[in-house]
Amino acid sequence: MTTESATADDEGERFIPIARRELSALLAAHPAIGDRGPDVRRLADMLAHVFHFLFHQEVLALKRDYAPLDPDAPYRSLSSYDDGERAACATAFTERFEDVLRRANYRRVGEAELQELLDMASPWALDLEVDFDQFRHFCFYYRGLGDEQRDYRSAGTLFRMRKHDTVVFRRLVLLAHFQKDAELPNGIDPDFVYLKIFKNIPRGDIEMLFPNTEPRMKLFDKFRVIAPLAGGIGSSLLKIFLAAVINTWAAVMFAIAFIVYGVKGFLGYLNVKRNYQGTLVSSLYFNSLDNNLGVIHNVIDQAEEEECKEALLAYVFLLVDDASRESEAAMDRRIEAWLDERCGVQLNFEAPDALAKLERLGLLTRDGDRLDVVDVRSALAKLDATWDGYFDYAVED
Repeated sequence: MTTESATADDEGERFIPIARRELSALLAAHPAIGDRGPDVRRLADMLAHVFHFLFHQEVLALKRDYAPLDPDAPYRSLSSYDDGERAACATAFTERFEDVLRRANYRRVGEAELQELLDMASPWALDLEVDFDQFRHFCFYYRGLGDEQRDYRSAGTLFRMRKHDTVVFRRLVLLAHFQKDAELPNGIDPDFVYLKIFKNIPRGDIEMLFPNTEPRMKLFDKFRVIAPLAGGIGSSLLKIFLAAVINTWAAVMFAIAFIVYGVKGFLGYLNVKRNYQGTLVSSLYFNSLDNNLGVIHNVIDQAEEEECKEALLAYVFLLVDDASRESEAAMDRRIEAWLDERCGVQLNFEAPDALAKLERLGLLTRDGDRLDVVDVRSALAKLDATWDGYFDYAVED
């Protein structure tokens, strides 16, 4: 098995782990902003409104495609969907939802990485089995890695509590859509698409998040069940043999004892399995953040925040920092250095995305590699005109 390495993301985080309101206040107080601070705050508010409107359109589209796929739908649908229509909705929804996840700076767990995680040894993980043939489509997306210490005990530590360093996914999203003929646990319907979001999941325990996992008994648990059963059966057989020679009634009594040992061993197995399932339920209960439609709203909110913060950072640095205007790469380095120095945050700022957003809003100008932005008052006027354009409902006479 692959052992876990307690290291954080080598590329740095892609998302900005600072609330938008705090970041806007920090940028408005930038020494080079001077008396333009109030205008920068207004600009941050306008950007937030614009991105909120744009992502509201994403929510409407996602909810439309997810409606026939939602296992927790609160409304009675007036439409009926055949298998082909459901499949089309699932394809459209999955593509759009994964795009929003990427815009929220989530990363997909690829096939090679997932296999590595499934092979990873974890001292407290359940021994679980996942049947991947049951899925039409599934994917994991994560945002943020962190190092944690967790308590565990095992036979290797003589069952004394020990600390273990592990890497956890700060946020982890699962999308699962099952095959029509899959044999699934009660409560799971292949007509639906299941969405889950979790927090602080050890990388080696990712398999416990699959809805169709089956617990397998570890070697120690098998020994704990089989050893006393084997000993009891051996002892009973010997006694039955000896008693049969001496007394028929004694043989019957020992035969009953033999049956009792068998039942006891089976009940022991069921008890171990219940303990496994109890551990699984407990882990998911305390690490689950949202399900299904709630996941959509959760991820949309995160994407909205990220897009707004990226655009705001790029705008302010191009407004006040001469070195940032030299090129896209220069701006990228300056923003990353400032976040590290000012906030203690190391991240991989996505300059191309940030600049593309400013360009779409008409706030960015290019002269070859050199970049520039319009002044704050002009930017506010452009955003105000953009906002007014969203609600142009004038009716001609």
